[in-house]
Amino acid sequence: MSFPFLQSYSGLSNGLQTKNASGGSGWSSPTWTDNFATDNWTYVGTGWGVASGIMKATAVAQNADRRAYRALGSSLSNTLWTCDIDVKPTTMNNGDSGAHFILSSGTTSIYNGGYDSEDNLGFSFQNESPSNGLYFRGWVKDGTTPTNTTAITFTTTQYYVRIQRTTATNFRHNLFTNSGRTTHASGSPVNTTINSTIQALDNAVFNVANFPATGSATIEYDNLTISDNT
Repeated sequence: MSFPFLQSYSGLSNGLQTKNASGGSGWSSPTWTDNFATDNWTYVGTGWGVASGIMKATAVAQNADRRAYRALGSSLSNTLWTCDIDVKPTTMNNGDSGAHFILSSGTTSIYNGGYDSEDNLGFSFQNESPSNGLYFRGWVKDGTTPTNTTAITFTTTQYYVRIQRTTATNFRHNLFTNSGRTTHASGSPVNTTINSTIQALDNAVFNVANFPATGSATIEYDNLTISDNT
């Protein structure tokens, strides 16, 4: 899906485009969009890829460094932004399977044998062992310290995610069942208190945690939009 209501002022001709919703020459209210019509992502490991207008993780296991990342070109506001993306989890095998999408101060995975010092805000769809429940969670990490967030149960169907930084110290993850993002799934939205020191988020990263796990996940993403100062 394209976004014809946004006029492009600067950025890439395909993939992730940097736009200025306010016009003019400043960057007070940029918006980034990617409908995955063209693959402009950098990959580490196997399992991730763009094809047929979607970003897809295909049978991705959480047992190696597997990710796709892209620079935004400038940092998001430290107090106010909104990110929308369509997500369809299709397979979540037992034994800790799933995938993360994060806005990050770097380009690494959320966990790669340990927590690095990068700041992250994002979300995950996970089949969490040993309970083997399907849970959608917000992802919050201030440097090396992750924060647990309240889970929302999901099924393998189409969803419409919205994550938001609403203040310097509040992060909200929303799970919608319609593309207009007016009908919440049960348990949505969830607000999480975060540290104001989570800053300089200037990369988008699809990834899995790298730790010993036996399950794998197949999940599709489309229509990524990140709106700053809104």
